[in-house]
Amino acid sequence: MGKLEGVGAATLRREKAPVQNAPIIQTKQPRLSADVSPDDYKWLYEFCVEIANVVGRVKVKHVWVIRALIHELRENPELKLSIINRVREENPLDSK
Repeated sequence: MGKLEGVGAATLRREKAPVQNAPIIQTKQPRLSADVSPDDYKWLYEFCVEIANVVGRVKVKHVWVIRALIHELRENPELKLSIINRVREENPLDSK
């Protein structure tokens, strides 16, 4: 029995596509995962150590830095523009 058997094809056609910019309702926190170069990871690790020294903590977690970066991107238009330009430069349209 196929996955769609028991669901009328007409019902599937009538369903509307999701509305763009519709709020995403999450029941759990989404998780992010990214592969980074060894040099980028080393830099992030050293940056976390630096922050820990500045704020008087034993350790600063990588995820705290990533969350702070996301918050800064939301609140800082100049940083946002800088990131847009970097993404454009590092990922040209003709690359896959």
